[in-house]
Amino acid sequence: MRRRLLFWSLSLIFGLLLLGSFGRPTLGNLSLDFDRFYQTIYSQHGEQRARLAVTWQKMLERIKTLPDQQKLVEVNNFVNKVVYYQSDISNNRVKDHWASIAETFGKGAGDCEDYAIAKYVTLRLAGVDDSHLRLIYVKAFYGGRTQAHLVLGYYPTPNSMPLILDNLIGEVKLANTRQDLKPVFSFNSRGLWAGLSKATKSNPMARLSRWQQVMSKIEREGISLR
Repeated sequence: MRRRLLFWSLSLIFGLLLLGSFGRPTLGNLSLDFDRFYQTIYSQHGEQRARLAVTWQKMLERIKTLPDQQKLVEVNNFVNKVVYYQSDISNNRVKDHWASIAETFGKGAGDCEDYAIAKYVTLRLAGVDDSHLRLIYVKAFYGGRTQAHLVLGYYPTPNSMPLILDNLIGEVKLANTRQDLKPVFSFNSRGLWAGLSKATKSNPMARLSRWQQVMSKIEREGISLR
């Protein structure tokens, strides 16, 4: 949530506008190796923090048969409740770190990227297709100033106004009702878009190195979203 992130993201978008669209990637299999996921948290953060993984797994099983919009509310509420906000400097001793869901649950803390990633992973495992979900960088007016921020968007259809899952407020709302947010770009494992655009510009896995790194880390911890 820093000014340099806004400059970087705008520069990235303008560069990507020069590139052609890419072919649709094939969808892989979703899987959760819960024992590995649990042991990752247990070994690094102890039994008390690992209990959250069990609660999370039970929530996942409970919501799998719900309609997507109910899943959004359940997951948004769950992650916002079990994770408290902490900056990367305080939490990780670095200026910018994208945590895996195991890291976020293990520490019980994270910044806006960590909330959004945890919600994205949870919804994918709950059966929400990747085509409906994008992580969206926005300019957020909060605390009397404008700052860079990351939220998760859900698109019921490709032409829909997205619903926004955010750690700043508890309610899931349509993007056009969030006057405090101005979209900059969005991405998922399929592509990258300028603003809320419907047309993909490029493959973020080759360009957003932190996204690529955290997806690889999540896979090593027992979760496959490919």
